Amino acid sequence: MACLAAQKAIGKKNEDNAEVRALLNTVISEGLRESEQQVSTETDEHRDAREAGARYGLRLAEELSPRILKAENEDVIMGYIREMAQEIEQHARALAERGLGYELAGLWMKAAGKAATARLDALVDQVEQSKH
Repeated sequence: MACLAAQKAIGKKNEDNAEVRALLNTVISEGLRESEQQVSTETDEHRDAREAGARYGLRLAEELSPRILKAENEDVIMGYIREMAQEIEQHARALAERGLGYELAGLWMKAAGKAATARLDALVDQVEQSKH
């Protein structure tokens, strides 16, 4: 009798352990899914900030291109470029303060600056090639 009771107790304990293990596996799986979603969301936010910044920087450089092409000298060109950099920085600061956050605004600003610089570099190359 005691042996049967012990076997039942052990069986019950194993069933309880199996339930606990199943519950833990469920909790762990849900936690991993939530973590993956958060990482995915963070990645999407970062990507979106970079893409928006790149579009802004490219647009700004395109708007600046005619003035650069007509500039009288390098000092005037550098003045335009400084204005553009200040505008990018001010816009990033405004985005951060309006709720984008400083991390994403920083990514946005870096992408805007990089895109604008690349566009202006291409413009300079184009101008130099046309002079030759």
